[in-house]
Amino acid sequence: MQLEVTENLKEALGKYRIARKAYVELGPESCTVKAHRLSHDYQSALEVLAYQVLLEAELQGIKV
Repeated sequence: MQLEVTENLKEALGKYRIARKAYVELGPESCTVKAHRLSHDYQSALEVLAYQVLLEAELQGIKV
């Protein structure tokens, strides 16, 4: 089975990529507030992406 990549899924993946890139680029000299915000943004984007994948799979009749 293959999951069709919908526009909503593409959008969630794009937001995840942006958040992950910013998170990975954090260095030891990064401000604590900035690091906390980027960590939160990354975690939120990851959760949205996971939810979107599960939702799309369900809508497409794929058992997860």
